[in-house]
Amino acid sequence: MESRGSLENHISAWGVSTSLTIQMTLRAAVELDVFNIIAKAGSGAHLTSKQIVSQIPSTNPNSAVENLERILRFLSVHSLPSTSQTPNPNDPTIKDTSYELT
Repeated sequence: MESRGSLENHISAWGVSTSLTIQMTLRAAVELDVFNIIAKAGSGAHLTSKQIVSQIPSTNPNSAVENLERILRFLSVHSLPSTSQTPNPNDPTIKDTSYELT
């Protein structure tokens, strides 16, 4: 069984690693201009990752959509940005995640 001090050290290490992950993910979103792209869409705009990526230069848009989706999903857990589910225009049975500024 772990000692109380050892458990506290593990919790502290977890907090530091989570903090660094948030900072680096936020930095990536800022460098990609994601928040400005959402803001330019207008107040209350909900954009999918695909819509955002269409405004970012990329040599591999499919991969970019997947990567941006991961970034936005992670940031949305911390309320940056907020999310909603919208019906897919091609198949209403599928829901797309869209993002908006909080």
